[in-house]
Amino acid sequence: MRLSIVIINYKTLGPLQKCLESLFLQTMQDFEIIVIDNENNPQLTEILTRVGDRVKRVSNQENKGFGRGCNQGVAFSQGEIILLLNPDTYFVDQQALEKLLEYQKEHPEYGVVGAKIMDHQAGVITEKYDYPGLKKYPYLVSFEDLPGKIAWVLGALMLIPRAVYESVSGFDEDYFLYGEEADLCLRIRKAGYAIGYCSGAEVEHLGGASERQITEYEYWTKKQRGLYLFYVKNYPEAVWRKLLKKERLRASYRLFMLKIEIHILRKKHYAIKVQRNQAIYDCIVKTSADPRWLFPSCQSF
Repeated sequence: MRLSIVIINYKTLGPLQKCLESLFLQTMQDFEIIVIDNENNPQLTEILTRVGDRVKRVSNQENKGFGRGCNQGVAFSQGEIILLLNPDTYFVDQQALEKLLEYQKEHPEYGVVGAKIMDHQAGVITEKYDYPGLKKYPYLVSFEDLPGKIAWVLGALMLIPRAVYESVSGFDEDYFLYGEEADLCLRIRKAGYAIGYCSGAEVEHLGGASERQITEYEYWTKKQRGLYLFYVKNYPEAVWRKLLKKERLRASYRLFMLKIEIHILRKKHYAIKVQRNQAIYDCIVKTSADPRWLFPSCQSF
């Protein structure tokens, strides 16, 4: 089989159905689909029954996280090429898979290929990224000696040859959610491959579908955990401590100003911004004191 599509489901049944429908409308149909069900939801059975036996389901009794779920799905798959696809995405172009596969075939130097990720509701196009924390301070760590110019692409869609994926042992399972795709792309670049971007293939991304039932504080705590784990794993200690110091000062200033605005100007809707910045500040303090809290043995979700 040429292509294996791995999708991680966690509280995304509605978007997942639309995602699957868009896949079955693709002109390229030589693929298998593996859905890793991280919530063991019985309602998923009804959805998969509608699409027939072309989708294989693996159910977990607990949420294993994104990276571990992807590793599980890849181990279960048989394709030469792996497409990691978020359940809250759908293809707007029926030839998108063909374009992605043709692009990867033309560029064997790419260990990962990303696509144009659209969010029409927010009016945003997400494409490719700099390494976390270094956009303002690129002089702190240099990756100039690595292949290609793209640091990493969004994990909502990543096309990866199986041989490349297996050569770096897939995702680092210390990441639960957030940060893992940047880490994977960095390790793939260190293995000698560049990161590619196929602008001709386009998907719509709803974004955050699995995180809508948690508070702003919980969301940003998860997000910062992934970010600071990337710092600790991939930057020298002197660098990540310097980044945290700068971010702590920024978060402190924002918290101070927000609390004044809430108290004096009565801007109650700013409370959600307080939660966000408080989570960032708290995560910085914890990481500075003991970065071991970032690792799975110390985490609870």
